[in-house]
Amino acid sequence: MGAWGAGVFDDDMALDFLADLEEDPELLRRYLVDSATTSGYLDAGDGPAYLAAAAVVAQRFDHSIEIPYPHAEVTRSVSVSPDLIPLALKAIERVTGDQSELAELWAENPEYDNEWKNICKRLSDILMKAMV
Repeated sequence: MGAWGAGVFDDDMALDFLADLEEDPELLRRYLVDSATTSGYLDAGDGPAYLAAAAVVAQRFDHSIEIPYPHAEVTRSVSVSPDLIPLALKAIERVTGDQSELAELWAENPEYDNEWKNICKRLSDILMKAMV
């Protein structure tokens, strides 16, 4: 796992997602739809990008979510429609669920597992409030 911390963007794959989003703004919707419509075991390679996509949506409702430089400006220009909120919630649910390799990897590292879970819960809470 190319991660150096428990934060959503403390991961190479999440940062790659942000870089790709700059080239293709529709990638946000595609990743969120993919996370909501696929089933079965979720490979660790997909999890960080799904979480990053959910964080981009959540950041529209809580600006304390920091998007790393130089991607912050790009993510603010990406269209975030209300229909992406439940998809972002589903992405978080999939990545943190029992059928997720990424969740298993974090569970193997108890020092950071609770921090990671709290970050994911915070994103979910922001998105749930945005749905109201």
